[in-house]
Order: sequence, then C-alpha cells, then structure tokens
Amino acid sequence: MTLAYVYKWTELATGKWYVGARGARGCHPDDGYICSSKVVKPLILANPSGWKREILFTSEPDEVFFIEAKLLDELNAKDDPQSFNKHNGDGKWSMRGKQFSPEHREKMGAWQIGRKFDKSSIDKRTASRKDFRQSDQAREKIGKSLKGKRAGISPTEEQRRKISQTLTGRVNGPLSAEHRALLSKIKKGFKHTAEAIAKMKAAHQGKVLTEEHKAKISASGKGIKKSEETKARMRKPKVKTDCPHCGLPCAPHMLARHIAARHQ
Repeated sequence: MTLAYVYKWTELATGKWYVGARGARGCHPDDGYICSSKVVKPLILANPSGWKREILFTSEPDEVFFIEAKLLDELNAKDDPQSFNKHNGDGKWSMRGKQFSPEHREKMGAWQIGRKFDKSSIDKRTASRKDFRQSDQAREKIGKSLKGKRAGISPTEEQRRKISQTLTGRVNGPLSAEHRALLSKIKKGFKHTAEAIAKMKAAHQGKVLTEEHKAKISASGKGIKKSEETKARMRKPKVKTDCPHCGLPCAPHMLARHIAARHQ
C-alpha cells in the first residue's frame, strides 16, 4: 500500500526546519525514509536525537507534492533564515511546472495502469472535494483554455479504434437505488439554456441517418424489457396542440420547431 506524505524535520537546538514530500511506490509515514537533502540528511544521521520529525499531511503522490510546494511558498522558505529548504516549490528541486518528455510520460502512464486505491484514500479524496466550487476567475481561465479546441474536431480512425477496443466487453451492471436517486437529484430542475438548445437544433437540422445507423439503433433496443408502468405511460394518449398556422396537431414541445421549419 502506498500512502504519500508531507513531512517536517526540526533541529531542536536551533529550531531550524526542513519540509519535504515522499510519494514513491510503497511509501508510508513509517517507512524509515529521512529526506533527500544532502545538507539535512547527514546532520540527522549524525545526531538523530537532536531532531524532531512530524507528518504534516498524507494523501496521493500528486497531491502531497502540490501541498509541499504550496506550504514552502506560503512560508517563503528560501528567504527564511530558519529554513533549510533552498526553494519555494518553484526551483530545480521541485516538480511544479516541470515538462516531461513523451518517453517519461509513457513510463508514468504505464506505472498507473491497474493501480488501485484503498477505501480510506478514496474517502479522503472525496471529502477534500466535497462542496468544492471553482471560482469565477478559475472558470473563466478554463473556458478560455478550452475555447475552440473541440470545434469541428472528430476522432481519427485510429482514435475510434482505440476507443472501441477500450469499451469492448465492458459490462455496466444495474444501477443501485442510491445511485439512481443521486442521478435524479443532480438532474432535477435542470434546463438547457436557449443558446444550448439553439446549438443542438442547428447540429441536428437536416440530419439524415444512414441505414447502418438505423440498424444499430434498432439492435440496441432489442431485448430491453419495459416495466408495466412504462408500457402504461406509452399507451396513454399523447397531448397534441394544433398549429395556429396550418392546424396540424403537434406535440407541445415540438410546436415551436414545427412553426420555425414550416412557417418562417
């Protein structure tokens, strides 16, 4: 089990301190690790009783390195005469802002494949994100960074093949009552904006399904059993509203589209 952590060493005689983080595979607060500092480590080994060790934070590797950098920055460690740290989480000793080569990224990705987190770790991450909301400034930055990136972009054949291989054989079990209730709560009262409705309408305007597409839709519905309640709702006569221009009966939610397509 891996439990990454942020630690602090304090020299009892002087009060000077050193903050670091450890996120190696299999690490945990009691793994015997000292630190990576070439200055602090020899001092601790020479006089272990003269130092105090504290665990400040435990979580996933990416998070502890972020916390380490944030803490050093807030303490202004590189300018504090009581600090052994030579940077504020922004120098060559830090992971912040570091650019990795494609080979390095591939290795890091392979290391993560099949990795499983224990329940306590998952619960901690969930609790840390509870009620979290991005600030308006952060949302604006995210929006600007994503603007135009997906417009008109379709997956390549190679990307489609990879997606297909990833999803092949995947079986999603029935949703629990708790899961369904949560989904219902999230969607309750949700309404698309007029702009979103206009975009969806424009995207489907004049769209003609191929025979192959129709066959897939038909095949996907085969074997699905509907409850008696659903069947009763489907048998119930649909409410129709007559078009004020031509008198054609339309479903209420389709009337505006009918008028826009036929009478404008």
